[in-house]
Amino acid sequence: MNFLLNETQRRQAQMQSCGYLKMGMKSFVFLLMLLLCFASGGWADTEVSGVISTDTVWTLAGSPYLVNDDISVHGTDGDDGVTTLTIEPGVEVRVNRAHYIGIGASSGDPGALVAQGTEAAPILFTSNDSSPARGDWYGIRFYNTARDSLCLLEYATVRYAGYYNTYGIYVEQSSPVFRHVTVRDSKYYGIRVDSASPTLENCQFIGNGMQDLYYTGTVSGS
Repeated sequence: MNFLLNETQRRQAQMQSCGYLKMGMKSFVFLLMLLLCFASGGWADTEVSGVISTDTVWTLAGSPYLVNDDISVHGTDGDDGVTTLTIEPGVEVRVNRAHYIGIGASSGDPGALVAQGTEAAPILFTSNDSSPARGDWYGIRFYNTARDSLCLLEYATVRYAGYYNTYGIYVEQSSPVFRHVTVRDSKYYGIRVDSASPTLENCQFIGNGMQDLYYTGTVSGS
């Protein structure tokens, strides 16, 4: 009788052990899938370069965006006939040495940039160098055909630009809006405005090499 009880108890213990093993395997598989999910989506590196001629969104899931060559946003895509690059809150844009992000052109097709971060999730434009310094990349440029009514930078920081003694942001014959924008560690000017009328509201300039704001034209805001 005791033998039968011991045998029954042994089988029950084996079944319980198998149950624990299956539960452990399920937990392991779940954790592995979770890690793979984060690796493929949460910390993705997205390489970008060249002409953007269709409406494009740089998403937080694709961040950081690595700019390997000059970016030029211009075209007639979408219902509004303006090719627009939209950047989501919290996105980080890292630019390789001696390259820039250009919006519109001196003539031809229009272009627009809508980089609208939030106070909790600002957008960062910075150097892709492992030891970033002033003047690593050229900066952001708004040209003549940039669509004034669409171009907006809000809660964004532009850092380590001004390559070859240039500017963090360059505005030429256009009128973008900058709200809560910080330009810092530019090698020369923070923002340069040529024959243009941008709006600056609650912007900051920190540690720029020359003047924070240089302009010929009209700058409005506070």
